[in-house]
Amino acid sequence: MERKFKLGLVSLKKGDNCAPAGLVYIATYLQQHLKDDFEVKIIEQNYVDVEKKLKEGKFDLIGISAMTVHYGAALRLSRWIKQNMPAPVVIGGVHISTLPGSFENCFDIGVIGEGEASMLEIVRAYLGKKAVGKEELLKIKGLIFFDGGHLVTTEERPLIEDLDSIPLPDWRLVQRTI
Repeated sequence: MERKFKLGLVSLKKGDNCAPAGLVYIATYLQQHLKDDFEVKIIEQNYVDVEKKLKEGKFDLIGISAMTVHYGAALRLSRWIKQNMPAPVVIGGVHISTLPGSFENCFDIGVIGEGEASMLEIVRAYLGKKAVGKEELLKIKGLIFFDGGHLVTTEERPLIEDLDSIPLPDWRLVQRTI
């Protein structure tokens, strides 16, 4: 039996007890569309040692969500991942969506705007692969990435109009241990 594709989604929020709703929505959306092809884990900095959980998880792809106040931590974590793991890193969240020019090459891909459909297409592109080429990324709306030192922005992804197409969040994906 072939090993499932493993996605780790990291929340860098500190100090509050609010679940990372955006990541839960994305994870639930991916589960609805990918069924048995993959497994997703949400890792919250408030409750676990993120680096330890990432190493233990042996993820094929890692997504980091960051507001501006957490962007420095996202940069540090992504650089650590690049030094210690083979997984590509996707950055999403409010910061990169509002300030895409701050995208740095320690990230492989940035998601601009709503992440559900973009992450679904990214995961589908990576299924069974260790890397995805520029040609594949150019087909996905709402992304930024570097190509030969140049920042590339794909076509803007429209907002999801039919909000009923997004499944109710599966809060069981938030597994907190103190």
